[in-house]
Amino acid sequence: MKTGLDKVYFAWIGSLDNNKPHYYVINAPDFLIEYDNVGFQNDGNHIHAILREKNNDFGDDMLKRHYAEAKH
Repeated sequence: MKTGLDKVYFAWIGSLDNNKPHYYVINAPDFLIEYDNVGFQNDGNHIHAILREKNNDFGDDMLKRHYAEAKH
């Protein structure tokens, strides 16, 4: 495993209030965790979460593909 805490990054986008849209990512050399809570009408009540093993998923952006294919 390549990951050490000095190589792990965290980013937050969105509101800090309950029931408001927000997103975060934990990005490391060998994994990525995404948490997206947008909601059907930006109410922050619909969650998507993804764990990617960067050396084991062929680089597919599953969250992007889901939004392109699914109606929200």
